[in-house]
Amino acid sequence: MICCSLNTKNHQCTVSCMVITWFGYLTYLQGFINVQ
Repeated sequence: MICCSLNTKNHQCTVSCMVITWFGYLTYLQGFINVQ
């Protein structure tokens, strides 16, 4: 996450940051749905 915010010009770093954020969001949604 920090790598993404510090190295915005590094395309590969930004992509990996986005992927990690997306998977984290999906995991959060899955946990929220399971609680319901």
